[in-house]
Amino acid sequence: MRRRLSRVVARRLVRVAVLSVALLGLAGGIAYATIPDSNHVYTACMLKATGTVRLIDTSLPSHDLRSHCTAWEEQISWNQQGQQGNQGLQGLKGDTGATGQQGPKGDTGPMGPSGLGVGQKLIAGGTYGVTADPANEHAGDTVPTYVNTGGFTITWNSPGNYTITMPPNTWACYPIVSFQAYFRSVTPTIQYGAPDGTSFTVDWGGQDTTFNFSFIQPC
Repeated sequence: MRRRLSRVVARRLVRVAVLSVALLGLAGGIAYATIPDSNHVYTACMLKATGTVRLIDTSLPSHDLRSHCTAWEEQISWNQQGQQGNQGLQGLKGDTGATGQQGPKGDTGPMGPSGLGVGQKLIAGGTYGVTADPANEHAGDTVPTYVNTGGFTITWNSPGNYTITMPPNTWACYPIVSFQAYFRSVTPTIQYGAPDGTSFTVDWGGQDTTFNFSFIQPC
């Protein structure tokens, strides 16, 4: 009885030992398998009859079934990353973005060059015609103006004859003079122009005339 029991126990111990060795061998094989390989390539065997695929590792020993395909299988492989595809179609135009915030104020620019001075000074005005009696009682009177930039007076000398006077040293150079009559088509005659441009006498043909004038310093 004891011998029979000992034999049963011994057989079971042998079976456990064999199973343990087999499991260790399988675990060791899996530990050393390299899938995919160093080039990131998967290698597999496809069963010709059904198309079933199983991965293999060609770096394993040749006696290991996991290292090669059988006669009933066809070896296949593919790259882990895959080939680069064709360039896609251009996408639709995006919506216009929101308006950005206003930028900071820029620095003040350098001072520009000095100007030529044309038109640096202007004196302009206009006056109504004055009707004087035959005795010329208003000769020498100051004529009221309807436009006056200041810096001058107009004196009535005789019918249609006026003198425009400005203070001394008004001009840095001789002014450009312009006269224009209103309500009449007449060209005035400048009878006198002071050397410094501060006094001009203009005549409108002996008839009082409403006119305007301008003096422009050209320097």
